[in-house]
Amino acid sequence: MEERLQAVVEASSSLRFFETEEAVKRALEAGVPRWNVVQTLLGSFHEALEKYEEGQFCIAHITAASSIFEMGYELVKLKVKPKGKVIIGTLGSSHYLGKDIIRLLFLADGFEVLDLGEIVLPQDVVEAVRREKPDIVALSVMILEFFPLPEGAIKLLEATGLRERAKVIVGGAVTSARWAKQIGADAWAPDGPGAIREVNRLLKGVQ
Repeated sequence: MEERLQAVVEASSSLRFFETEEAVKRALEAGVPRWNVVQTLLGSFHEALEKYEEGQFCIAHITAASSIFEMGYELVKLKVKPKGKVIIGTLGSSHYLGKDIIRLLFLADGFEVLDLGEIVLPQDVVEAVRREKPDIVALSVMILEFFPLPEGAIKLLEATGLRERAKVIVGGAVTSARWAKQIGADAWAPDGPGAIREVNRLLKGVQ
């Protein structure tokens, strides 16, 4: 088992997409537990994120690492009951990288995730909450021009009687914990690990 997992580590850490795909398939065919494969892929993904924060990797590297993790996760397809449902989206702008990273981290942590994409507006959030009945709404805003949108989404959820259905977590480059509290969000996170921690905390409050 260790040999198969090491092959996954070497391929994914080197950002070799097709070699990782073959290594994952061989590991699964050899009977390596699926959860072990996912954790191995997640370890390589976290390593890439750390290198990005340290300035060793650029956005292109992170995009490649995200694609590799998502491909591997799809191959494994864990058959487990989700912890809960999260809808996620970027309000106003077309920024996607941070949102996509956190989406993958949510998936790896056992959540069902519905990605609303980018350039999301408050009414899109309300429609998704009404349709999907999520436990958590995770919203990011990356540009000051769209700073009012998260508060607009929360107020619209309140106006339509949907605010009590889901907890709201916000984040993004121009945000802060103080701002999140002011607009009525339930939580704020500065990064992926923080988002995972906060969403798990919020989930306990809706069960």
